Amino acid sequence: PVFYLGRLFNSAYFILLTLAAYKLIPFAKNIIVCISLLPMTLHLAASFSYDSGIIGLALLLTALLCRSIVNDGPISAKELIAIGVCVVFLAPCKLIYTPIGLLFFLIPKERFGGLKNKLIIGFTFIALALISIGIFRLPGVVSLASPSNSIDSRGTETGTFFSLGDMVDDPLSAISLYFRTLMVNGDFYLTSLIGGSLGWFQANLRAPYFYLFVYCVVMLIAAQKDSSDSNDFPPSLKYVCLVIICLCLFGCMLSMYLGWTFNTESIIQGVQGRYLLPVLLLGLMVVRWRPLAIDLKLDGGISIFLCVLNILYLIGLVATALVATV
Repeated sequence: PVFYLGRLFNSAYFILLTLAAYKLIPFAKNIIVCISLLPMTLHLAASFSYDSGIIGLALLLTALLCRSIVNDGPISAKELIAIGVCVVFLAPCKLIYTPIGLLFFLIPKERFGGLKNKLIIGFTFIALALISIGIFRLPGVVSLASPSNSIDSRGTETGTFFSLGDMVDDPLSAISLYFRTLMVNGDFYLTSLIGGSLGWFQANLRAPYFYLFVYCVVMLIAAQKDSSDSNDFPPSLKYVCLVIICLCLFGCMLSMYLGWTFNTESIIQGVQGRYLLPVLLLGLMVVRWRPLAIDLKLDGGISIFLCVLNILYLIGLVATALVATV
C-alpha cells in the first residue's frame, strides 16, 4: 500500500507542477501538452521514479523564466521567490539540468533597475543552487570527479570506470568517444525519449518506428505558432535554448562516462533519451519556424490525437506482451 500511495502522490505531484507550468508560460503551451502526453512521460509520471518530479520542476522553472523574459515592469519579489525555490529544489535532484537557469540572463535588465542588480540576483541564484547541491549531493559529485583506483562494479560486471584524468590526458579520444556514442546510440536516444521502448520493460516490448514518426510529427506541429500563440522567438532565445540542450546532453553523457562506463569500452554506456525530457520544451522552441503559422487553435486537437495514439500504443504493447507469454 505504501508503494502504490507513493506512485499516486508522485503522479499528483507531476500533474500539479505541469499544470502550473502550462498556466504560467506565456507561449509554447501546446509543447507542454505534447510533452506531458508522450508515452515515456506518462510511464515515468505513473512510476515511483523521482524523474517525474524532475520533469515537472524543470518545466515549471522554464515557464517561470520565460514569463519573466516577456513580462513588463519591475520584476516582483513573488517572481524571484518562485524562481529561487525551483532552482533550490531542482539543482540537487539532477545537476545536469541547472543550465536551464541560463534563461535568467535573457530577462531584460530594465526589470531589475539596472545591470548591477540583475547580476547580483543572478549570482545569488547560482549561490543558492551550489549550496543546495553541497547540502544534498556533494559526496556523489566528489566521488564521480575523483579518480578510481579500485575495481568498479556495474551489475554483475566489474572493471574500472573512466575518470576526469582520462579525459584530460587524452581529450581527442574522449571527444571521439562522445561522437561515436551519438552515432551508434542516436536512434535509441530518440526511441527512449518518446517512449518507443519503456524503461525496464522486455526488449521485445517496443513500438514500431512509424509510431515514433507520428509522435515526432505531432511535436513539430505543436512547436509552431497557432491562433492562440503567435509569438516569434528571438534568435537570442533560440541560441540560449540550444546551448542549454547541448550542456544538458554533455552533462548527462559525462555523468555516465564517469560513473557507468568502463575504460575498455568504445561507447558511453547508460545514457537514455528520457534524460532529455526536462529540456525537450526548450528543444522544440528552437524548431519554431518564423514564416509558418497555423490558423487553428491546436491544444485540444493535439491532446485528443495523442490520447487516441496512446490508446493504440497501449493496445499494441499489451498484444505484444500476450504473444510473448504464449
